[in-house]
Amino acid sequence: MATSQHDWDPPDWLNNPKAKQVIFHDQRVEVYEGQVRVNSIRLWRENDRTSLDIEHLASESGVKDVKKLSDDEIINYVLKNGLHHIIELAKSIKANGVRVPLTLTYNKELLDGNRRFIACKYLLDNEKKKEPQFETVTVHCLKSGISKDLKYKIISEMNFLHDHKEPWPREVRAKYTRKLFNEYKEKLGEKRAIEEVSFLLNIN
Repeated sequence: MATSQHDWDPPDWLNNPKAKQVIFHDQRVEVYEGQVRVNSIRLWRENDRTSLDIEHLASESGVKDVKKLSDDEIINYVLKNGLHHIIELAKSIKANGVRVPLTLTYNKELLDGNRRFIACKYLLDNEKKKEPQFETVTVHCLKSGISKDLKYKIISEMNFLHDHKEPWPREVRAKYTRKLFNEYKEKLGEKRAIEEVSFLLNIN
């Protein structure tokens, strides 16, 4: 394990960790960059794009408690219905690997990278030869106990700003914007909430 350069240690599940700093909006964030086996990662269910997929799957399946749906059931539903251009992304990953690290919390939950994760799962299930570039991926691991504000900055950076591929669809972006605004309104008041959401999401 690499010598810690932060005042916190990387988790045991992160292989070859290296201390780095990344910037989300205006905030410099300490992370450990390392490698993780794809099959050990859990789907990010709180992702607003994924939550809609889960709701649709539950409705079609007659499942009342969405927690009873497994990651594999959700991933198979996404693939079966051709959602989110996963197959096209999988072809790129097969040729070039995952070029943008996934972002994981300290307890190994995804905050960014569901599409890349699902594409790797698709390759693992459908390619006869298991290549290293989709069996193991590079990730950025965050410090334990990060704030909700930082989570919002990460989600906003990766899904609202225009230099990232395949942003959330309009209805998902609207749902997330409403949720974010209501939380900030309760905490900061309406005027400050408008300013904060406008800054985070780069919208009027």
